[in-house]
Amino acid sequence: MNVDIPTDKLNRPVNTNVYLPPCYDPDVAGGYPLLLMLHGQAASNDQWLRLGLTNAADELIMKKEIEPLVIVMPFEVTWTPGPKESQFDEALIEDVLPYIEEQYAVCAQRSCRAVGGLSRGGNWAVHLGFAYPELFGIVGAHSTPLFYGELWNIQAVAGSPPESLPLIVIDAGDRDAEKELVREFITALDAAGIPFDFFEFPGRHEESYWSAHTADYLRWYSERFIRLQPE
Repeated sequence: MNVDIPTDKLNRPVNTNVYLPPCYDPDVAGGYPLLLMLHGQAASNDQWLRLGLTNAADELIMKKEIEPLVIVMPFEVTWTPGPKESQFDEALIEDVLPYIEEQYAVCAQRSCRAVGGLSRGGNWAVHLGFAYPELFGIVGAHSTPLFYGELWNIQAVAGSPPESLPLIVIDAGDRDAEKELVREFITALDAAGIPFDFFEFPGRHEESYWSAHTADYLRWYSERFIRLQPE
């Protein structure tokens, strides 16, 4: 389904696609894990739909390979401003997340909330994960070169207790044009002592690469949701 979520942070509502699992129950105990997935530069919030993310979710849930989840895919209208110039991150945190939590049966705990994205969307995912670690337990950075200055934010949390930081999963194609920037991201995490998982697959910085791995992404998130669930 598609909804316009009001916000005072931007000059228009945040147009958002919301995926509900086939077995969706508005009264489910504890709510469903929530995955916020952000699109790439010059794309729109139908990108993850076109790449087959929701179709993969249907299939994996029906096969019981992943637990049911809610996927939220907001549209970032502007393509170039970073966190210092844009209030997109504030709109997501202050308006989109509260709206989703009010309207849908989603888990409101950090342990069952993830943010991921591809390319520029991955930049936002990393920024949100480190700027709001109390909100997101998992960050997915798919072919992510990072915003300028983000490495400093990562270095600033060096030495923090691991439980206060999100679990991070990173992937990129072996011929990705942004590969060196992804490597800088990995090096910064290593230097800061921040755990992460990294996967490299054949491919470039293009939709055919991300489309080929939508099921992988969903499995990764689902595995980490399970790991983080309280006893």
